[in-house]
Amino acid sequence: MATKELIKDMNKTKAHIILCIFDILTIIALIWLYNTNVELYHTINNNEPMIEFNNQMYKLIICIIIPICHIFSIIEHFIPERINYSLFSKLIIGLFCSLIIFSIFIPYYLNKKLVVKGYFYCEKKSKSSFFSKHVVFINDESFCN
Repeated sequence: MATKELIKDMNKTKAHIILCIFDILTIIALIWLYNTNVELYHTINNNEPMIEFNNQMYKLIICIIIPICHIFSIIEHFIPERINYSLFSKLIIGLFCSLIIFSIFIPYYLNKKLVVKGYFYCEKKSKSSFFSKHVVFINDESFCN
């Protein structure tokens, strides 16, 4: 009942404000992801004895869909006659699928890059849960014990 009243009372301004909040949160998440990724590559290139990262953090890339849809809704508001909905829906579906594939490919690429550089996967120090997988690679197998 409360949900129906909330939807009924929500106008476009409130919806855009809520979407702007999600846009800001998405930008913050992507900045964090970028900084974490730069730090990870720096660690890999310095040949640190132990490299650890969250294998699932790249799923944040999918969040890019939120600002793109919001930008589309703003464009739709100002110039609705120039919107090709069929093209946009195909573009969003293609982008979403690409982002999912990309978010799966990055951890696979990182794992292969670490193995090529001579690192070993340490299962004892790695932790896994439903939403995340903390992966540890070491350059000397004796560190894993």
